Amino acid sequence: MRTDIRVVDESPDWLVVEKPAPLIVHPTSEKREPSLLGEVKARLDAREDGGGTLSILNRLDRETSGLVLFSRNPQAARELGKAMERREIEKEYEAIVSGWPDWERKRIEAPILRRGEVAESRVWLKQMVHEKGRPCLTEVEV
Repeated sequence: MRTDIRVVDESPDWLVVEKPAPLIVHPTSEKREPSLLGEVKARLDAREDGGGTLSILNRLDRETSGLVLFSRNPQAARELGKAMERREIEKEYEAIVSGWPDWERKRIEAPILRRGEVAESRVWLKQMVHEKGRPCLTEVEV
């Protein structure tokens, strides 16, 4: 069991866990390797109260570290999933980059979809701006 996975906050209905890079969030069928879901299940199963029925509500790329929200029962999964669809739960990302832009703030509104839906891509989940995509708002501050 990994020791660098930290439970940030929890309730009987949900759990927020800090995911380290380069751990994957959920197992893939391609190859067996440790995943955040597996590690969290193992950790919760070892506790007296057990883990419940875990569902992942947001994902992060393998290379990304950050917070992942899990529901602990089907009702919480539905309610939190709907809250995410209504954008009542905000996500904020920080990035380390090289160079310096000529602006301090930028707001980008553009529809995005998975690149694999419209073009060949080794990484099917990679996002791209496309007119048939879902609305997306990104605000950047340096």
